[in-house]
Amino acid sequence: MGQVYQRGSIRRVERAKGNDVWEWRYRVKGKMKQEKYSVEGYPTEKALWKHLSTAIRLLNEEAPLPVAITMGVVIEKYQREYLPTLSKSTREIRRLRSIATQWGATSLPPRLQIRASM
Repeated sequence: MGQVYQRGSIRRVERAKGNDVWEWRYRVKGKMKQEKYSVEGYPTEKALWKHLSTAIRLLNEEAPLPVAITMGVVIEKYQREYLPTLSKSTREIRRLRSIATQWGATSLPPRLQIRASM
């Protein structure tokens, strides 16, 4: 079978509470994947395609896609790097578990992903 180039598709999805999102749908090894991006962060479809250009290039090179940073990743980094430096009485992680359960899968907005990856 020959080389297949893909870029997926984008559609605007209206949300019940009014915050519309862009939905990027694509395939990886035959399995459908999708990612959502805020319309506030990317007001036009052209702006989103520009943002996705690197991911599309990597997708077609069969390299792993860059992963969006989620609150769960930030919480894990906090627990691993900062929490051990605190005194024992302030290392309460029950609240972090509760936050991670509720918000762990939430992607950070693009402007915060750069700071969180540092």
